[in-house]
Formats: sequence, structure tokens, C-alpha cells
Amino acid sequence: MKKWLIPLVLLLVVSLAACAAPAAASTSTSTATETSASGATETSASGATETSDVPKTIKVGVYGPLSGSGANWGLAFKRPTEMWADEINAEGGLLVDGERYPIEVFVEDTRLDAALAKTAAERLVYENQVRYIMGPAIDMEQATLNPVSEPAKVINFSGAVNPEFYSSAHPYCVLAVPLPTHFSAYVFSYLMETDGAKTFYSIAANDSLGTWCQQEDITAAKEVGLEILADNEIFEPDITDFYPLASKAVAAKPDIISVAGAAPENTALFAKAARELGYKGRIMSDVHQDIETIVDVAGEYAEGLLWIAGIPPSPSEKLFKFMKDYEAKYGVWNDEAATKIVSAWMIGATIQAAGKAALTDNDAWVEAMSKVEWPNIYIEGNPPIKYIGEKHFGKNSMVGVPMGITEVQNGKDVIIKYSFDY
Repeated sequence: MKKWLIPLVLLLVVSLAACAAPAAASTSTSTATETSASGATETSASGATETSDVPKTIKVGVYGPLSGSGANWGLAFKRPTEMWADEINAEGGLLVDGERYPIEVFVEDTRLDAALAKTAAERLVYENQVRYIMGPAIDMEQATLNPVSEPAKVINFSGAVNPEFYSSAHPYCVLAVPLPTHFSAYVFSYLMETDGAKTFYSIAANDSLGTWCQQEDITAAKEVGLEILADNEIFEPDITDFYPLASKAVAAKPDIISVAGAAPENTALFAKAARELGYKGRIMSDVHQDIETIVDVAGEYAEGLLWIAGIPPSPSEKLFKFMKDYEAKYGVWNDEAATKIVSAWMIGATIQAAGKAALTDNDAWVEAMSKVEWPNIYIEGNPPIKYIGEKHFGKNSMVGVPMGITEVQNGKDVIIKYSFDY
């Protein structure tokens, strides 16, 4: 039912009041499908020609792996973006200063390949001339995209985990979801309060995401006062035998074990090994997990596993409809869609806040970020979503989705805590 995505998850968006039900163009728009193995660009709208300085459409790119081992990361951005564009376009386009502008979606599959990622970035920016990009979720690809997108002032909603990407040095980059370090401090504090946790043991996938998440976990653990029993245990992402690593961890008798930056299969295999070896403490992941994979691999040993939540505790009828439509369109629901759809709405809400100036000047879009308060249509009561993050990045460059903790209970993923304050 869900797919994991790096750090985190949740749900909310900004002020799209002017288009209470997202405005969209009744053009002959067909949503994009996954790109071919060749990495060719596909477009999800018919593509009106521009006859003046003000474009007739709003061009949005999707950038990330859509096939291969990293496909979950790219699809978590692609599919919600397509559904947002469909909803907008069904109403004739995004309403900006009294006129409607259809959304075009251009899709690039990077396949986690550095050369393809560079070509994909250049195609989106130079050939397709997109003004917004959804993705990537991986630091390597963000570093590849920036030299291409930033000189063109392309607005980029990213899931990459290096906080430097969202600093004042990168005015056009927006964090789509909270970082692992935000979640780790949140869950550590929760377990210290509820379980009396005092000690922490970290293992991590031996890749850039895993080792970075591990260091962020260690920083968070120190901040909240946990005693750190291990801070540099790593494993190769392709291993299947976690018993030696789990045996070492269990012997240390920690209250919390974090599997940092790991894919669902890795997390599940470790949890299964640790439980079979008699571990009774808490096991968590600092990135989003896929409940189906977790339960399929770990079985009964998945019980009690914690990770970041994607669905809010008080979903609205609008969210239930979105989930139903998503599953009908793509075959299976993905929790991360509930957070990424918020970023898509934030693009439109900020354009509306800036007015037509944002259609030709993305600096106007950036200036309008402070005005945005989008009534989140996916949560009961429609609490407003703003751009936040000044205390983390020195500027408000993060979508203010709420922070939640998911726990596996009886084979289901259940939200046990939720907060807007993190």
C-alpha cells in the first residue's frame, strides 16, 4: 500500500484559495507515463505555443529515477504531480490574476545514473524550459541538477537530505518534506518520554544517504541526551544476511536501534534478525518505509517498527478521494503521495500569491513565499500550510507539512503521534 521515500512524510499545502478547487485547463491533456529506458522526455499536456512574453502554459518538470532500484523515489514525485496537473487542467488551468494557465508536465527518468541525470537536467531546463521541477530525492542528483537549474532560476521542490541545498546559497530550492534529522530528534524524544529510553545504537546502509542519515541521527541523539553505544556500524545495501550485524547490536542491549537511510527490505531483514535473536527494544528507520515490503519480509517481527508517517491523523474526504483515484490510476497507493501532492499545490499557490509576475520572473515567486497560507484540503478543518524552516536553514525554504510517527501494529501501519512543531 505505500512506498518509502527518504525522509519523511506527511501532508499539507499552501494558499490556493483563489482556486479553491484547483483550477485547471480543459485542454486535451494526457498525463505522462513513466519514461522509457532511453530517458526520453514525455509531456503530460498538449503543449500550447507561446505567442508573447507571458507563457500560455505553466511548465513543470519531474526529475529522478523512475525505473530500477531507485524508482520509488522518483515515482513518489511523478505521480502526485501528474494528478495535481490533471485536477488543475480539468478546470481549465491554474487561475492567476483572473486568467487560467494549463499545466504541462515533463518527465525525466535518471535511473540513478550520473550521466543520464545530467542529460535529463539539461533537457528539462534548456529544451523544455520548465520553470518548476519536482524531485529529486537523492543528494547526488540534486548536486547534478543545481548547476543547470539555478542559473535559470528554476524553482525546485526536492527531497534531497543535505541541508545545505536549502540554505540562502540556494534561493530556488525548497524542501518537500522534513529531513531525517528532524524526525530522529522527534522520535527519540517521544521514546524517552514513553519508554524511558536512554541508549541508542545506529547502523546504516553504506551509501551516501545511509551514512549521512547516520550522522544526523547521532547529532539528534546527542541533542536529546541519549547515550550512544554505536555510531559507525554499516552494511552493504545488497546484503541479505543481517544476523552478524544484528547479533552485535543485540549484545549491546540498546533501548533504540536505528537503521539509518535504509530501503524497506534492508530494514525488514534487520528487524527480523534482531527479533529472532531476542531483541526487545525499539527498532526505527529515519526514512519512510513501505508497509507491504516490511510485513512481507519481516512477518510477525515487523511488529513495533517505527518510521515517519505519510498520512495525517484526520484525513478529509478529499484525501480519501485522492487515495482512491491514485490507486485506480497507478494500481497501488503510496503514502508519500500524500506529502508530495502538497508540494505540487504549493507551486500553484505561490504562483497565485505572486500573480502574473511569477509567470516570467521566478524571483517574484520566491518573494511571494512569505504570503502563502494554503488551506490544506487533505486534512479535516483545512489547517493552513506555510513555508517554514528558518531555524533549520536560515530561511523558510521547507513545506510545513506535519511530523508524524508510524508504528507497525498487527501488520498495519498506524500513526501514533503527530505534530506541526518540530
